[in-house]
Amino acid sequence: MKNAVVIFLRKKWGNYVLLARKHAGSEIAGLKWNGYGGKMKSGETPKQAIIRETDEETEGSIQLLQSDLKYRGVVKFYNSDDDIANFRVHLFVADNVITELPKSTEVMIDPKWFWFDELPYSDMMPADKLFLPLILEKGLAVRGRVVFDPGFKGVKDFSYQELTKPEVETLLAEVEK
Repeated sequence: MKNAVVIFLRKKWGNYVLLARKHAGSEIAGLKWNGYGGKMKSGETPKQAIIRETDEETEGSIQLLQSDLKYRGVVKFYNSDDDIANFRVHLFVADNVITELPKSTEVMIDPKWFWFDELPYSDMMPADKLFLPLILEKGLAVRGRVVFDPGFKGVKDFSYQELTKPEVETLLAEVEK
């Protein structure tokens, strides 16, 4: 199973979230709107990975600190009926850490602030409309499972469990060992 991370940067006072489009050659979400993130490297904690990925994908125009990060859980993504997760994605949010749009890069293009109620779900991965409201608007931490239709065309199954603060701390401690 591949481990990955994603962060959604918010302007909390205005209920905005920063998204950018993945480059056309992206393994799964090519030209789809998404948060910043990517695959974890061996030996990396999720917090280390999201800081590195954000720095790389914005060519240093967003500098995150571990204290900025709010862990919102993990979602396992399955490609169709496989019993093996293609990706286990650790979810983060951060509020009010940037004031200006980062530049477009080779990896993430056209960064743009979106109002929570106007997220471009039709141009995002199909599961985003299911879990993003939970973590962005409701502020929940979740453990979730998504089974995609073949070719990532839709969602065949989605389930989640809300995590308590002690469960979040335990989960994060387990993955940071």
